[in-house]
Amino acid sequence: MNRKTSTLEKIKQKGIVNQSRQFIASGMFINTFTNILTLGRSKTALELIQMNKMLKVKNKLRRKYSSQLKKDLEVQRGVVNNTIWIMWLQGLENAPCLVKKAVKSIKQSLPEQRVAILDASNFQDYVDVPLNIIDKWKLGVISNPHFSDIVRMELLIQKGGTWFDATIMLDRNFDTLQNILESNQTFFFQNMRPGQMGNSIWLSTWFIHTCSNEPTLIRVREILYDYWQNHNYLIDYFLFHIIWHLVYEFHDAEYKKIKKISNSTPLQLMYLLNEKNNATLTEEILHDFPLQKLTYKNISDERGTTYWYLMKR
Repeated sequence: MNRKTSTLEKIKQKGIVNQSRQFIASGMFINTFTNILTLGRSKTALELIQMNKMLKVKNKLRRKYSSQLKKDLEVQRGVVNNTIWIMWLQGLENAPCLVKKAVKSIKQSLPEQRVAILDASNFQDYVDVPLNIIDKWKLGVISNPHFSDIVRMELLIQKGGTWFDATIMLDRNFDTLQNILESNQTFFFQNMRPGQMGNSIWLSTWFIHTCSNEPTLIRVREILYDYWQNHNYLIDYFLFHIIWHLVYEFHDAEYKKIKKISNSTPLQLMYLLNEKNNATLTEEILHDFPLQKLTYKNISDERGTTYWYLMKR
């Protein structure tokens, strides 16, 4: 076995170990095995199993942190920041073509906004993250995606502004977006009813706008750091999301303030990337909602696909 193969195997084994630890920690290992035997291993079945696991984790965290969740939020006066925060840990120069194009589109569409690109070498120039969290990330205890959750949380608490995932493509600025960017109210896209029903998590964190000192995020930080003070494994990939949902469940008045826009609207092109492109449909989607969350994963660069069209557009 060559060195490259050995490294790949270690990564795969680590992924399997991490997944297994998550299911054991959530008390779902035996239950999951039984569900697979009963439901099978289709995509739908696996999604149901994952939703079941998230609900169990959510209930477990609700019981453990009920006293903190119940406490009144400390509402502090925050400031509006015109910075767009984007992070690609490996450095933008090493990012996939889609990410580079997406970041370029944001800069071109929002020339009045400051765009800050963070990576593993410079994030500490912008935000303070506890050293024990950084140490656990460097050791691989905290994964890159979860570390990104922590960095965006700290950026928004400390500085305010707007978090854009590096895979958001922006065709142009538009009224809905501009109103969000100028607002002093927290905003994120979310599942709307009836799609929200039956989901343990329904808020999307790939786009978040807040003032600094956002009270629900401060409470999330308290609970999240308590978790990492006492654990050396990630109980669920969506731990940050789950905790933020719990905070809103206990403080519904804060949730009611948030403008409601379905997260299905900016996800339309994501599900068409590998399909044969219909230029009329693609342009209609971009015209109706110019902000689209895309993905670079499992994408074919075959000529004639929607992905190919967007990269050449």
